[in-house]
Amino acid sequence: MRRRILLALAVAFLPGAAPANPLKSLTDRADILGWEAVGRLDLEGRGYCSAALIAPDTVMTAAHCVFDGAGERIAPAILRFQAGLRDGATIAASAVARVAVSPHYDPEEPTSAESTRHDVALLRLAEPIPATTADPFPLAPSAGPGQKVTVLSYGRGRSNAMSREIGCKILATGQRLMAFDCTAHPGSSGAPIFDMSGPSPEIVSIVSGVGTYEGRPAVYGMALNQLVAELTRAFRTGEGVWPEPERATRRVIGTSERNAGSARFLRP
Repeated sequence: MRRRILLALAVAFLPGAAPANPLKSLTDRADILGWEAVGRLDLEGRGYCSAALIAPDTVMTAAHCVFDGAGERIAPAILRFQAGLRDGATIAASAVARVAVSPHYDPEEPTSAESTRHDVALLRLAEPIPATTADPFPLAPSAGPGQKVTVLSYGRGRSNAMSREIGCKILATGQRLMAFDCTAHPGSSGAPIFDMSGPSPEIVSIVSGVGTYEGRPAVYGMALNQLVAELTRAFRTGEGVWPEPERATRRVIGTSERNAGSARFLRP
């Protein structure tokens, strides 16, 4: 049974649509209490993804959100994180100074189990957001099939306020992949998926894409702890980080970056 589940996870990432589970739009200030660290990652009005703070100076999102349609790195200068965005108002906002992505992530590789395993980016903010304003979320130590989760995201048709989905669950885990029966739409990439079983929310995974699992629509994510630890170290070593320190003042935004907008869940 275990082998069958792992094999299904490895091959089931196909084009598809996740089930239309009920979503609650969090439009009132009281609705987002405790969720201020979830936000929208904007690319100069050309698109957006969902994201969340995991430290006052660090945002986590999907790696495919920081590459353009030609597979080129998007310059941090055009990225902006808006924490707790709702109806044009934001709790806090910051530009992005540096980006870290696993060297094992290939933006030109077709969507697959391998690309999903590494589909995480960490963004170092130019201006840290104090925890008293938006308290960063910790990562969950573990999670297993059947566990209920909650997703906070900005998706197509609801870009100006985050939506919350409760009661969806983990379908399967294995080979550093996770399948969920949750909902995802363009703009949901990078959305944090939370374990709510403890005293406070903990991030289990993030939305990478949609596909099928055992013939059913599913959302796919990845195991985070090891990968996030590697990316955090990367800010010190420089591997997979841009801009490189010695070139930071000479970084030029190319034409392909100005036209960013074809990532898997990036809103056109």
